[in-house]
Amino acid sequence: MRYLAGAATYESALLLLNKIVSSALYPDAEKARCCMRFIERYIQYCAAQISGNELLLSLRDLVLFTGRLQIPVRVSELVLSHGKEYDLIRESGDWVTCMLQLPTWFKDKEFVRQVYSFESDSELKSKTSVADDLLRTKTIYCEYKSFEQKAAVYSALKLPKGNTLLIALPTGGGKSLITQMLAAIDTGLTLVVVPTVALAIDQYNAAKSRLMSTLQEHIYCYRGNQDKKNYMSIINAIRGKTARLLFTSPEAILRNTIFFKELRSCAELKYLQNLVVDEAHVVPDWGTLFRPDFQILSVALKQWRVLSNFEIRTYLLSATLSDEVVSALYSLYGEETRFFEFRCDALRPEPRFCFYRTKTHSEQDEKLLDLVKYLPKPVVVYVLEPDDATRIQKLLRGKGYKNVPTFTGKTKDADRDDILRNWKTGKYDIVVATSAFGLGVDKPDVRTIIHKCVPENLSRFYQEVGRAGRDNMPSLSVLLPYDGKSDGASDLTKAFGLVNKRVLRVENIVIRWFSMLRSTRSMLSGDEAILDTSTPPTSFSEKEVEYAGDRNVAWNVNMLMFLHRTQFIDIQEVFYSAQTRSFHFKVLILRLGDMSNEEIFFSRLESVRKKELDGQLEGYFLMSELVKKPTQHCWGTVFKKLFPLARERCNGCPRDNDPLAAIESTYKLRANPGIPAPPDISSTALKRFMGGYSRFIIRNPDKRGYSADDVKVAIEKMNAAGVGCLIVPVSLAEYAKFDEMVLTHDEFIFFSERCPYIFAAGVMCIFSYDATKNDLLFRCCESLEQYGYKRIYYCDEDMLILSENRRLSSFIDCYSKDADNV
Repeated sequence: MRYLAGAATYESALLLLNKIVSSALYPDAEKARCCMRFIERYIQYCAAQISGNELLLSLRDLVLFTGRLQIPVRVSELVLSHGKEYDLIRESGDWVTCMLQLPTWFKDKEFVRQVYSFESDSELKSKTSVADDLLRTKTIYCEYKSFEQKAAVYSALKLPKGNTLLIALPTGGGKSLITQMLAAIDTGLTLVVVPTVALAIDQYNAAKSRLMSTLQEHIYCYRGNQDKKNYMSIINAIRGKTARLLFTSPEAILRNTIFFKELRSCAELKYLQNLVVDEAHVVPDWGTLFRPDFQILSVALKQWRVLSNFEIRTYLLSATLSDEVVSALYSLYGEETRFFEFRCDALRPEPRFCFYRTKTHSEQDEKLLDLVKYLPKPVVVYVLEPDDATRIQKLLRGKGYKNVPTFTGKTKDADRDDILRNWKTGKYDIVVATSAFGLGVDKPDVRTIIHKCVPENLSRFYQEVGRAGRDNMPSLSVLLPYDGKSDGASDLTKAFGLVNKRVLRVENIVIRWFSMLRSTRSMLSGDEAILDTSTPPTSFSEKEVEYAGDRNVAWNVNMLMFLHRTQFIDIQEVFYSAQTRSFHFKVLILRLGDMSNEEIFFSRLESVRKKELDGQLEGYFLMSELVKKPTQHCWGTVFKKLFPLARERCNGCPRDNDPLAAIESTYKLRANPGIPAPPDISSTALKRFMGGYSRFIIRNPDKRGYSADDVKVAIEKMNAAGVGCLIVPVSLAEYAKFDEMVLTHDEFIFFSERCPYIFAAGVMCIFSYDATKNDLLFRCCESLEQYGYKRIYYCDEDMLILSENRRLSSFIDCYSKDADNV
């Protein structure tokens, strides 16, 4: 800490720390981030922007993360006068140390110690995958974050027009690169729909900083409150077909008639090429009542697909997906197209789960204050409602912590921008938030998530826990529910209320349907109807009609989307009326006989409504299982019930204090997505030297090793011929210059079975000098014959193939040449 001792400038200190962070050496990068946060707190303290308590809170964290250190005299005096409260001990020479003390009621000290010591096994550290020139020339990256990320990117790029691909990558797995590469490769528009303004801004900034400069000026972010100049620049870029990547929300698309019209035109002109729905797991949850535009967007997409002659590709991105969510996404976005799934679902190895039940609200508040004080930071405190966040903020400020923002659905857009930016740059140690905060926002060094509530389902809980540990280092999750035995209003009861109100009762569905159908605001012709969602139900009183407003519209939209999902109606078109602040739906009534009689309609609805409610309640009951009996089951087994494709694992929970890692395969792709890809035979050069054969041998002249020059020449010629994938030994992987995919031998062996469509443009395989490995490589290459894909072998043509017990040249027909003669 030479800067704090006055021996280094602020600029030189940040330069050094940023260099350490970018080196990604564990745990040095994390310790450097801790130092950067404390320097920021010290500057804020000197400028009277934070209190002495907040500086000491940050200093305690720093010492526990990095060890004993020397501090400035001003801080040393503060430690001497008030440091005892934070377990800080001043030694001679202005050195400070700290013992790891925790509240007597907190029993998970070992978990906290693991987080402070960055104690982690090798699985937590990212296993990167070698880059290709496609990545290097389009982005700032020099490697893929993982093999799974590479596979996901190429699967997305290979998806045929008009199809839908669901992609599940673990939290922090680099899903954003998929949208960035789509925009970099395709010349049309890639439209990315995100659930929060915070995420839109985050992804926009990430794309601007990570794509090459030639693309940066073609990246846009549209929000409803944008000033006219920025708004018109987006509209003009769309009209001029220069926009390549556009981040926005479903509301911005559907509720701005000009913007919606322009996107419709983009589809008709086939300029809109890709639609990406990020954090797609929120669509079924949020789209039922809260944020119904998520589900309405699927109706708009249906229109766009028809206008584009079914050329738009659709991508649904998430981390972990339940069967119920996948089913809902298919019904909304996939039924009219072929629907494929790229699934790398995995339970997170970072969080250690802690549980402490509270019997009174005051006990819950007191324990929260202890947790904020003693647990590793940065920390996010999650609550259910905006009013809860405001109250907690006041509680923390009463303890001297004034640098604590709240982030909820009521936070103004301008404030959201500031909070998000300051959070990511380390100006806050604590944020109090609802579910509006954090979806997909990639702050790597969050260490603790506290739930001073019970989330309404297990999916939301797990997603919010996933906001921590994105640097692959251990993190803490503390669930702190109020049991409500004294007043019957437990946090679990509140959570149930949120779930239960999402699914309309049958009697309300019937009332709302016939109110809309018979309203003078609607039009009915045979089995077709245009319905106005501002129509109040006939059961409303005059006062309720007067104040119906947006909530009534949301309930009507919820009802119509329910009838659409359950195939009572088919929504053919939707448009928004700014005058009435409501949607108008053009629908085809599929079960006209059932839906024309109230009693018959009621009876037909009962079973489908129960099924819908059961689906919503599944996640709630799993959450309830943890809250009611936290020590009965390992939490990993409960998470596995929700995310069936993930491997079961436990990192530590109320049932199991000793982490038990999952028995995980080397690569997490769970099954073959089955994307169709006919052979790419566009290269005339490849046809010329291969003739009618499906194989070709480039002879390796050096039977004892690799000739660097010959390998380079062979790779260059196959690259120029348009071969789509290069397969190399690990020793050559970092040095291979190739336009498209580069795989190591082990990656290819796995890939050839799970994603054969990747190799439609042919493969070039550089064999090794391990006979067993060569035999396996050869058999994997030959498995591509069934798809008609070309194979180029760089090897000794007399190489022994063990499974055939013959030399290669003795049983395959093809041309062979030296690299120079190709």
